[in-house]
Amino acid sequence: MDKTGEQQQDPRPLIRRLLILKLWLVEHFRIGERQLMLGWAALIGLLGALSSEMFRRASDLLHYLATGSSAEIISSFAHLALWQRVAIPTVGGLLAGLVLWVGNRLTSRFRQKSTTDYMEAIVVGSGSISLSASIVKSLSALFSISSGASIGREGPLVQISSLVASLIAALRDLPVHQRRQLVACGAAAGIASAYNAPIAASFFVAEIILGTVVVEALGPLILSAVVATFVSQLLHGGGPIYQSPGFILQSPLELIPLACIGLASGLLAPAYLQFLRVTQRLFTKIPLPVPAKLAFGGAIVGGLAIISPDVCGNGQGLLSILFHGN
Repeated sequence: MDKTGEQQQDPRPLIRRLLILKLWLVEHFRIGERQLMLGWAALIGLLGALSSEMFRRASDLLHYLATGSSAEIISSFAHLALWQRVAIPTVGGLLAGLVLWVGNRLTSRFRQKSTTDYMEAIVVGSGSISLSASIVKSLSALFSISSGASIGREGPLVQISSLVASLIAALRDLPVHQRRQLVACGAAAGIASAYNAPIAASFFVAEIILGTVVVEALGPLILSAVVATFVSQLLHGGGPIYQSPGFILQSPLELIPLACIGLASGLLAPAYLQFLRVTQRLFTKIPLPVPAKLAFGGAIVGGLAIISPDVCGNGQGLLSILFHGN
């Protein structure tokens, strides 16, 4: 058969060009471990912020159901009757204790190879955080926070974000060192979404938890924290947590009392932490079940709230009042 111009051309040059193009794409757009880690960090920042926002809204809803007010916690307690100031933290503590008491018994057999402490999971663990135990812990904190206990949302937000990171790492069956890195990204995302401070959150996790400040570790942390802060600000507004009026130094002599305040704070902080440890040990010796203990603690908070509602909450509202000269 004769060869004509209509006959198909030799496909080998085209195949050769396609192979060259493929090699070029692989060489220049190859996704390595570092790029994958950055992608996971961004996803964790997004999911961490969304889960944190869900916890915030659940807390606000429970607080509204308990007090009938959507105002800040100190303001809402200030308008309650005296008996309500005692009853709400007491019932909240009782519910929190019941969640812990029942939940710990139901989930104890699932926690042999995991922990609820994100720091432990990062530093000495395998990066695995117990799903069931974390849910119990966060739900218990939700009842306490919503009923006016003197604790903040920051702990549960970090816990939930770290749990999300741990679940993603487990689903992808990542090696241990990557699991730890992703859980650290989750912690940074939780802190950043709580305080709107991505850089501070990144360096806190890098220095305090990871114990190192290197580019390989810091890059994913910063990306996760920035994404979490961005999403969090889109959902409930931006700006600093504590908005204080401007401060102008009139004289260098004003630095003296400020230095004294810093010195006194440095001395009192360890003493206060030691006081907390002592009271914790004493509280554990009370011969009561966990629900009764937490109800008793809530009653103490409620009794103090009769004297001053400022004791309710994590102190954010009180600091805002002090910052504005009231």
